[in-house]
Amino acid sequence: MKSNISNLAIVTYTNSVCEDVWPVYFGQIDKFGNKLKSYVFSNKLPESVSVTDSHKFVLYDNSDPYYKQYNGCLESVEEDYIVYCQEDFILTDTIQYEEIEKCLDVLSSTDYSFIRLVRTDIGAWKHYKECRKRNWEKIELSENIFCAHSTDFDAFSFQMQATIWKKKDIENLYNNVKSEKWLENREWDKGVRDTGTKGAYYYKDSLQEGPYHWTPEVWPHICTAVGRGLWSISLHQDRLLSVLNEYGIDPRKRGVR
Repeated sequence: MKSNISNLAIVTYTNSVCEDVWPVYFGQIDKFGNKLKSYVFSNKLPESVSVTDSHKFVLYDNSDPYYKQYNGCLESVEEDYIVYCQEDFILTDTIQYEEIEKCLDVLSSTDYSFIRLVRTDIGAWKHYKECRKRNWEKIELSENIFCAHSTDFDAFSFQMQATIWKKKDIENLYNNVKSEKWLENREWDKGVRDTGTKGAYYYKDSLQEGPYHWTPEVWPHICTAVGRGLWSISLHQDRLLSVLNEYGIDPRKRGVR
């Protein structure tokens, strides 16, 4: 496998219930991430044909379990590495391609399966009181790339955040967990441990943004723009309002939080 940008693709999992988010999400990819091939896993094609000009839609059946939807669509992806994305990971600046190359170099030369492109509170599972915060030794695999201790029992190992994955390894994880629904739960963390999936995260010097993550650097995006079905205005404020205004989106139609 060649570790370079041409062997990496953006893969976005979405659903037509979020079709109102698509114009701003895909518009920002076209502006800030157009060096990468873009695949979209969706239950339907967009009404705007222009979106499909630069983004390859691969359709799934809403009645299928989530893991079959994802892995079924993944068969259409030609590249060996993917960036896991969702439609509310709205880019706000140009992707740092040189740093992405460094991430790919680490993945291609080690047995690590993923590098998360945002620092998160990796030691805490906020829904489970029995999983306390842990202060792990900070292991730097390469400059600005740190071990996420993903196989530790207390780790919040699997997160639906912008993440570079070896395609074969995320496919293996999905087939192991067999998640019926699109949900983060402890079954994913168990699957990571059962498969021995090792992960890392990228972090340089950004500030904490919200209670559980830091401002993304190498993949500069709003993390995340929609929470519980509503625009996350209270967290992202003018930054989100500005980009919504650019695309003529009235946040009141979906609602805000």
